[in-house]
Amino acid sequence: MYSVGVFLAFDFLLFILMDIAYRLCPPKIIEKKQEYVLFSLDFLSLYFTLFIVITNIVKDHSFTHFLFWTLLFPVLFLFHLIYRFKTVKKSRHLSFFLFFLAVYVLVIRVSTLVLFAFNAM
Repeated sequence: MYSVGVFLAFDFLLFILMDIAYRLCPPKIIEKKQEYVLFSLDFLSLYFTLFIVITNIVKDHSFTHFLFWTLLFPVLFLFHLIYRFKTVKKSRHLSFFLFFLAVYVLVIRVSTLVLFAFNAM
């Protein structure tokens, strides 16, 4: 099994285990669970698991790494929009920041691809 991002092959399981442990932790240890911690753990668990599966299906590691870093902020922004927060309001500041970070990363990545395409001609 090949790794994705900055983690080793089975390190994505750590996010899944932390997510489960945090959710099942008794109130005696953690009284009030923070929703943004749950949001982060859910996102990281799903995102890394998805890319581990994609990497092992596609078998093109450079393409998967490119896709991983290109889609990180756009998917994080979309996940932030659709995530159901129960006790806290969605942070508009974070949504604003993630939106512009996603646009910035996509513009940089697409312009890099266009630049390499013109250099290859």
